[in-house]
Amino acid sequence: MVQSLNLYHEAIEDLTKVIQLESTSANAYNDRAWIKSKVGQIHVEKSRKGQARQMFIGAIEDCTQAIHLDSEFADAYNNRGWAQYLLGKAEVVFGDLDVSQELYEAALIDIEKSIQLDSENAYAYRYRGQTKEALGQTEAAKADFEKAKELDPNDFKE
Repeated sequence: MVQSLNLYHEAIEDLTKVIQLESTSANAYNDRAWIKSKVGQIHVEKSRKGQARQMFIGAIEDCTQAIHLDSEFADAYNNRGWAQYLLGKAEVVFGDLDVSQELYEAALIDIEKSIQLDSENAYAYRYRGQTKEALGQTEAAKADFEKAKELDPNDFKE
């Protein structure tokens, strides 16, 4: 786990250098956001509350910048929604249920925008299903999981 964490931090540093050289690269911001979300998940697993929050908030900010650069970038909306969902899930672990609900609702808005822009993205349906499940919308979540499975039967995991 330490080795993968180090590799993720190196990737964040590399993408930061790319952004310094090419500040209009929506892809670089989006990729860095995805990695920050992965690092945030590792910090949650290790009960590192502050570090987890910092990574998820950084991921949300990076996706927001990517969307600012390209308002039709479906993956950036999807990744921002996913980071909000993960931060909400972390808040549950850390005991702040009120904040988690707000984050889940914000995540749902972004993931729905992602689906509006790219209706063939299985991850977006999967993430929306997980977010709806967290909000207690079980039947709607099942429909999203089925759609994700339909779009990508080989990679689907509930």
